[in-house]
Amino acid sequence: MTQLTLYCHCFKQNLNHHTQATQKNLMCGAHLLDASYKNQLTSKGFYFDDTHNNISHLNQWLGDLTGLYWIWKNTDDEFVGTNQYRRFYDDNVLSTIVMDPNTLYISAPVGFGSMSAYDQMVMHHTEAGFNVLKVASLSNRVSIKPHMVDDIKKITYLSPCNMFFAHRDLFNKLCQILFEIMFELYEGSKYALPWVQPNGQTRMLAFLAERMLNMIYLNKDYFLGNTQIQSVNWNLR
Repeated sequence: MTQLTLYCHCFKQNLNHHTQATQKNLMCGAHLLDASYKNQLTSKGFYFDDTHNNISHLNQWLGDLTGLYWIWKNTDDEFVGTNQYRRFYDDNVLSTIVMDPNTLYISAPVGFGSMSAYDQMVMHHTEAGFNVLKVASLSNRVSIKPHMVDDIKKITYLSPCNMFFAHRDLFNKLCQILFEIMFELYEGSKYALPWVQPNGQTRMLAFLAERMLNMIYLNKDYFLGNTQIQSVNWNLR
């Protein structure tokens, strides 16, 4: 297949469990690492999300999106995407893909039975992120509209983990859409509700991002008419 570069999102306590395609390991939240540990990782070829154009300082709230932002702003691989330290695309499936510049490749959906993607987040994380999104969407501060949130309250599956890959142009387009929303919600949390939740859910926006990506996938108005979306099986290591 045409060479695909995957950046594997890693964390201090969770390094990569597997390597695939032309994989590069990217340490998220790198601004918190001490110099000696960074030197060890540098010798192993790691990249860091606190170099060049970065938002590493927001990792506490945005999770691996700080890594995604770094890839968007600081790399130029023609076909590019992400996997995670313990979540990887199925190697057999990946080896058969003929990369198409007009196709967005996303993680295969996970089903929740009779539970909606909205209910699943509320049960396992918090409703706070959706509350911020609701205020922002009703006031037209973001491109996500209330009816798109309603769709997430209906579907019983989710393409998870903020994992996707595409041609650089399409990858950049999706990142632009996502981060325009995310930055508004990060600021908007100050007008929508107290930022730091009593239950410790400072990463509510990181969890919300997975749902917002699915809202974007479901609404092709975000993309050119010839853009296709293809799901790719993945494995948990």
